[in-house]
Amino acid sequence: MEKECVSVIVPVYNAEDFLMDTSKAILDQTYENLELIFVENGSTDRTLEICENLAEADHRVKVLHIDRTGVSAARNAGIEAAQGKYIAFSDSDDFMKTNMIQTMVSAMEERKADLVICGFRHMDSVSGNEIETIYGLQHEFFNNEKYLHLDMMLRAQILHAVWNKLFQREKIMKYKIRFRESMQIGEDLTFNLDYLDTADTVFCISKPLYDHYLKRSGSITNTFRPNYYKQQKFMLDRMFESLSKVDPIQEDGKEYYELAYVDMMSAAISYLFYPQAGLKNKKAVYDEMKELRKDREYFRCAKSQWDQLSLKEKIIAQSLKNKCYGLIYPFYCWKHREKKTE
Repeated sequence: MEKECVSVIVPVYNAEDFLMDTSKAILDQTYENLELIFVENGSTDRTLEICENLAEADHRVKVLHIDRTGVSAARNAGIEAAQGKYIAFSDSDDFMKTNMIQTMVSAMEERKADLVICGFRHMDSVSGNEIETIYGLQHEFFNNEKYLHLDMMLRAQILHAVWNKLFQREKIMKYKIRFRESMQIGEDLTFNLDYLDTADTVFCISKPLYDHYLKRSGSITNTFRPNYYKQQKFMLDRMFESLSKVDPIQEDGKEYYELAYVDMMSAAISYLFYPQAGLKNKKAVYDEMKELRKDREYFRCAKSQWDQLSLKEKIIAQSLKNKCYGLIYPFYCWKHREKKTE
């Protein structure tokens, strides 16, 4: 009996340094019935040439070109082109273990699961010294159990990305689940939560089958995110919507959400000090803080988790509440005063 086809979608942009190794890890999978879909959108290096050479050498490789920019647009184009029964994703500079697809498909079919999630290794090379962290969870969820234990999956960090999952293409197409192309941060989690709503059985494998690399060029701490606050708030609102499907909301899930909301506000204020924000003086920064101060949910979350907050977070919350913006300024202006426009 022929194995079902798996479509592996890989957005690529200026990825010439890693693409050969990443594609080899996919094409050398022990599970051979797959299609590798590269979605390219205007690379200025040899990325397109490498993709086309790979397509000539292996009939399983397809190359798509899109005019729209961004990872979400590329993934959506890949979904539309996919022919496999199952869909997986990979970043262009990460690596799948050679048995990843086989393990995930076996779990999908043996457990009759709608979603399979595996563990992963997070390799942080930003500091120059590679730091390895392993994330994973061994569990099986049926029906609404996924909402009862949603905080467990969130805390284990296994819901925040799409590259450690195997999806049913039929469900993605039936329920019109797509990445939000206006988002540059949090788009993976919102996609996963949308898909989770359709899944009756979720199977989690603790074994790390995917290596995710955080490199200096892709570091969140070194990259300016326009509209960060709006996008993160949308993601957190979506998270709260899922957590609230259990009445009353689970205490651990409530805590996770509220602490994440406080952290989001601290990061949103930090972005005001990036040169790319275009805020030329203190008054411009203070005006933006005044807008952020209108977020009543932030103050509710800070009050609810007050004992869990750091001293810095407490000072920021109190200063915003009392409109003492000058007390917040020193926390960030020194850190960002020498940042260069990227």
